[in-house]
Amino acid sequence: MAATTASMDTAAEATTPGVDVEAGNPKVDDAAPVTASFFTLPATHTDGYTLQCVEYNNEASPREGVVLILCHGYCDHFNGPSMAAMAKAACGKYGVRTFALDLTGFGRSSGVLGLVSSFQHLIDDVLCLAHHVRERFPAESHAMFLAGESMGGCVVLRLVRQVPDLFNGAILFAPMVRIADKQRPPAWQVPLFKGLSFIAPKWAVLPQPDDPIADCFRDPEVCELVRNDPLHYNGKPRLKTAYEMLTASEDLVAHLEEITTPFLVLHGEADAMTDIEYSRLLHERASSTDKTILTYPGAYHCLIVEPDGIGEQVATNVMEWILARVPQTSAE
Repeated sequence: MAATTASMDTAAEATTPGVDVEAGNPKVDDAAPVTASFFTLPATHTDGYTLQCVEYNNEASPREGVVLILCHGYCDHFNGPSMAAMAKAACGKYGVRTFALDLTGFGRSSGVLGLVSSFQHLIDDVLCLAHHVRERFPAESHAMFLAGESMGGCVVLRLVRQVPDLFNGAILFAPMVRIADKQRPPAWQVPLFKGLSFIAPKWAVLPQPDDPIADCFRDPEVCELVRNDPLHYNGKPRLKTAYEMLTASEDLVAHLEEITTPFLVLHGEADAMTDIEYSRLLHERASSTDKTILTYPGAYHCLIVEPDGIGEQVATNVMEWILARVPQTSAE
C-alpha cells in the first residue's frame, strides 16, 4: 500500500499522496484499472481543518447515472484494504464513479490521529463531500449511494436519519449500530467516563483486544498490510473517541425507527468487533420500506476483504443491490 508517513498524534496534511488503489488491495480480482484524482475540501466544523478526498473514475468503461461515496471505519482511512477493495470493485469492475474521504482525525485529514472530538464532526465531513458530489452530479441525472463500514456505518446511519432524502440508498458493512454489551461500560461509570474524556480527551488508555487487527481480518496477508500501514491508527482508543462513539451509538439505537432511507446491511457471522444482533435489530426496527440484510457464515468484521471468495461475493451483492435501485432516467 502506498502511503505517506503520519505521526501517531497528528494526521498529516495532504499534499500529493500517490495512493494506488490497485496496490491498496489485491484481493478483488477482474477489476479494470481506475484513475484516482485527489482533492481537499475545507471542513465545515473547524476553521483551518481540511479533508483529504479522492475520486475514482473508470475512463475506459464508465457507468453513467450513479455515484458512490465510501466512509471508512475506526482507525482506518480511504486507502485501507476495505475501502480500496470496494472502490476497485465499484469503479474498476462496474464502472461506477466512486468518491471517498479521510474523516477528521484519520488518514491524511486534519486533526489528532485517532481522536474523534465530536461524532457530529464525522457526519459533517461526509455531508461536506456529499454536497460537493451533488454539485457536480445533480439528483436529476445521477443516483447517489453512501456506504460505510463499522464506525463509518454509524456515521452513515446518523447522516441518513439527519437528511433522509439526500441519498438513494445506504450500504452498511458490519455497522456499529450499538457498542456490544461486553464492551460497554456499566451505566454508573458513564458520568465518570464523560468527565475524564473532557479532562484528557487524547489519553489513549482504554483496553482493547490483544490483536484487534486479527479480529478484523481473516486473511494474514491483509493483517500484515494493515500492521505496516503508517496511516492506520494502532494505538489504544482515546478517551474522547470512545465516549463519542458510545453516545453516538446509544442515540442511534434509540431512534432506529426514524431511518427511512433504503439500505442494505451486510454482516459476518463470526464478527468479533460489532454485534450482528444489532444489525438484525436495525433491519427489524427501521422504517425503511426497502431494506435488506445479508449475513455470511464464518466471515470476520471486514467483509469486503474476506478470503475464499467471500469478499468478491460481498462486492457483487453490493453492486447488484445498488444498480437495481438506479432510476431508469438516471441510467439513461
